[in-house]
Amino acid sequence: MSKSGLSETLELFLDLSTNGNHASSVNVPFGGSYFVPAAAATNPFSSDVSVSFPVGNLAPGFNSNFITRSATLGGIFKLARGWGAELDYTWSKSSFNSTSNAASNPRVGNDIASGILNPFVDTLKYPLNLAPYLLSEHYYFPATLNDFALRGSGPLFRLPVVGSVATLTVGLEHRREGNASSNFYVDDPVDPVNGTYYLHYNAQSETIDSIYSELNVPLLAAKNHVWGANALELQIAGRVERYGVVSNSALGVVFPNNPSLTALYAQFFPILQSKTTYRSTNPTIGLKYQPVAELTLRGSYATAFLPPTFSQLLRNPISSTSMINDPKTGTTYGISTLGGGNPNLTPQSSTSWDVGIIWEPQ
Repeated sequence: MSKSGLSETLELFLDLSTNGNHASSVNVPFGGSYFVPAAAATNPFSSDVSVSFPVGNLAPGFNSNFITRSATLGGIFKLARGWGAELDYTWSKSSFNSTSNAASNPRVGNDIASGILNPFVDTLKYPLNLAPYLLSEHYYFPATLNDFALRGSGPLFRLPVVGSVATLTVGLEHRREGNASSNFYVDDPVDPVNGTYYLHYNAQSETIDSIYSELNVPLLAAKNHVWGANALELQIAGRVERYGVVSNSALGVVFPNNPSLTALYAQFFPILQSKTTYRSTNPTIGLKYQPVAELTLRGSYATAFLPPTFSQLLRNPISSTSMINDPKTGTTYGISTLGGGNPNLTPQSSTSWDVGIIWEPQ
């Protein structure tokens, strides 16, 4: 972090950072078992069999990179009457990309069943030519954050009887975060028409505008010499937040060389969007009491909330079949279910009371 004091009342700061992580691992895409019919020319048995075989490491491996870049620029201001303020802006971008290989297992299975590939040989001594069955994969996912905040704090009023000063902290914040559209590419060099495609993940975004304040009032202190009241402090705080959320259906399938196949998949992955706004107001009230310096009694009341996720807000009905078991008869049934999000969802809310005792012998 770099700081610069331009004057006695103004200080600027700049913080730049970059963090990255690279990972690599061995990738053996050909796994599991393959069906070989009794009629296959390579099958030495008189019945259908399932076979699995070692193939070694044919693929380049799985490689991934995760990078986060961020910058924070701001200023600290000394104001009149003991007040101070801070203004800052933060930008951050994270990106994840990966490359790997997968196997076109349907083609492998078909060619084993037809006898083109013979899995019954010593595949380590006489490796099968599986390179034509490799698919290359690539994924890129970016996410950004923009945050603007203004905070101020200082004395508000003096309590004439006890001689203490109440302090007030206030703040405003505008925050926007989300991810841009991204794609997961699968390239099939043998069958580019039907085997090359990409999964399209649509953008999601969230905007949060908030205002908050906190008032601390020291009602009594040791200097007041009140018997049985070494200290008494009241805290009152509140936060109001307004959310604006744009949710899009998470997935679409595109075959760049086969428009008819793309249109077919579009029936199962429709492009949907949901725009939702909601707000939440949450207060906090706390009291701290010290009858003596070694003993502190504290209690507080607060509310909080948990906002819904992108997928919970998106109206994206999905029909499926679920299996249920009748515990009385032991019979299993298949039932049709319909699930999806609701753009009218509101945040989950909670109310908490907290009481505590702290004993610090001196």
